[in-house]
Amino acid sequence: MNGFVRRLEFVAVGPQRTGTSWLHHHLRHHRELSFPLHVKETKFFDARYEKGMDWYWGHFADHSEHRLAGEICPTYFHSDQALVRLRQFDGLRVIIHLRDPVDRTWSLFRHHRNKGRVPNNYFEAVKLMPEIESSGRYADYCPRWESEFGEDHCFYIRQDTLECEASKIVDDVCDFIGVERIRLPENASERFGQIRQPRSMSIAKLSAACALRLRTGGMHRVVELLKHAGLKRVLLGPPSKPDPMPAEVRDYLQELHHEDTAYFNNKTRAWNTNRRVRTDGEPVGSAGKDR
Repeated sequence: MNGFVRRLEFVAVGPQRTGTSWLHHHLRHHRELSFPLHVKETKFFDARYEKGMDWYWGHFADHSEHRLAGEICPTYFHSDQALVRLRQFDGLRVIIHLRDPVDRTWSLFRHHRNKGRVPNNYFEAVKLMPEIESSGRYADYCPRWESEFGEDHCFYIRQDTLECEASKIVDDVCDFIGVERIRLPENASERFGQIRQPRSMSIAKLSAACALRLRTGGMHRVVELLKHAGLKRVLLGPPSKPDPMPAEVRDYLQELHHEDTAYFNNKTRAWNTNRRVRTDGEPVGSAGKDR
């Protein structure tokens, strides 16, 4: 352990509603990786940086020279501050999830609406929370991440392939990070982070506010224990079927995300069909090399 320097080796930056919870579920127990305990997202590099690096590393109880530290936090994607602050880690590997921009924006609106954070009307909601839209500007943010960290240090995951290519995606992510591959369970394609219809909007709003207050105070474990105890199902009910997007909203979002949709289509046309290979013949990110 002498001379061991704590450093972040990889980060999945989102954006939100693109399958980051699915990835976290399958990687969090990998024996060669270290994630924050009791919480998926510390929001350190975009919202809590003033707490200091000691506070951040305090979340990694199992971090050692034998484990690669990483975080999955989908609010980093559209944060200028997170982008700048993460530069301190040379060779950082960045994982970006992509989803149809229009569908992603609508899904994020439903997520916040069902937690009582925004009004039921879409256009009123984005006035209060403009990041519902801005967080999905792929054409703006993806090139910036590639520019800052290098195209070969950015790996893309397409959300709509998680169900049919679960094992391949996790294999490719492990190769990219530089750790051994893992075997996924038979239900690997199961969805996580599904939107639930609140039984009461006022109760949903109160519970979301309480959860935020607890997490801000560092009580992540309490929140997770309550969720696993079934409180979330009691308050919010079962996962809800997606409510149809109004035609006027779809027309508006298609125009708004015109460039992002073009970027998404171009980026996914030749989708990770070939593993990146270094000049020495090894895949980029092989364990013990090129980190």
